[in-house]
Amino acid sequence: MLSPCTVSRRPVRTIACAFALLLASTPAVLTAGTKPVAPAASPAALLHNYVYFSPLEAFFGNVGVGTTSAPISVTVTNGTSSTAAFVAFSNLTNFTLNGGTCGVISPTTTLAPGASCTFSITFTPATTGLIVGSFTIQAGKFTSVYQMKGNGVPAILYFSPGVANFGSVPVGTISAPITITARNLSATAATLLSATPNLTNFNFQGGTCGVPNHSGSIAAGARCTFTVEFTPSAVGLVKGSFTLSTGSGPATFYLNGTGR
Repeated sequence: MLSPCTVSRRPVRTIACAFALLLASTPAVLTAGTKPVAPAASPAALLHNYVYFSPLEAFFGNVGVGTTSAPISVTVTNGTSSTAAFVAFSNLTNFTLNGGTCGVISPTTTLAPGASCTFSITFTPATTGLIVGSFTIQAGKFTSVYQMKGNGVPAILYFSPGVANFGSVPVGTISAPITITARNLSATAATLLSATPNLTNFNFQGGTCGVPNHSGSIAAGARCTFTVEFTPSAVGLVKGSFTLSTGSGPATFYLNGTGR
């Protein structure tokens, strides 16, 4: 029997015929039985072959001892062909994982191949200093560890939110502003002590604070606000910070964003 791509047994060279022949040459995928089925389209995530997170880590900046930070929302995607499971947790005493679409986060939580879900994390430091927690997800032979970090500080000068996370912003584009509230609980005025060079990628509007513009101070017991915008000058992660000095010690505010 002649195929649709032949006339009088001579091949017809057309794009349509070439495509038809390509489909005809594609092998069928057999199930557990013997009935052939068309190959299913793989989710785009399966091309990555690892479990990945957005953001890459949860960093809470400075949070007063005994106070709870604003939540950070995390999306986890299983880019493998195996079911992913939360298999290990480390130092979660100071961190709280709220399930979101992932459900209750526990060693029995799983994520299907190619699927994504979200959860949120809050940080409540019990002591001063850097505190790091983590959890591990296993998917077949692939293992991914997610870290959570925050600084516990004396409740003398604190910011809300504790860190300015701008996410991914196109190079040369100004991000949406983030409004920060600063409160000085110390007995002396807070003044600017130092700032990192990378602050050139961040634009500060002093608001009622003035300090991020390298002037002014925050009076003892006072509360004020300022806004920050992020304009990345190059592709990649940008981190910045500035430190305020108080009579009870320094307090540092952190900013980060990614140019794309």
